[in-house]
Amino acid sequence: MRLDEYFGESGTKEGYLNFFKEYANEMTPQRYARFTIRKLANPNSPPFGILKDDVKLKDDQLDRLSNLISSPDADFELLCDILTPKQFEYIGW
Repeated sequence: MRLDEYFGESGTKEGYLNFFKEYANEMTPQRYARFTIRKLANPNSPPFGILKDDVKLKDDQLDRLSNLISSPDADFELLCDILTPKQFEYIGW
């Protein structure tokens, strides 16, 4: 099984959280949050029919992700509470 195909297979917050818990060996919530900020602060052309406005980070999400990055105790559950399934779909694994 290719993980990038399985990531987000269910399209739910719980599905993404379960994926992170099972497969995120080297990935940390902080690392994924940094990547998310780079990718979603100003998303490029919309792939797969996703509109940029649907995935662009809102100010409160950006604040919460920044707080997650600076918190060594942050976990993937917090990350999944901040982002939407559509944003995870855009970001990818």
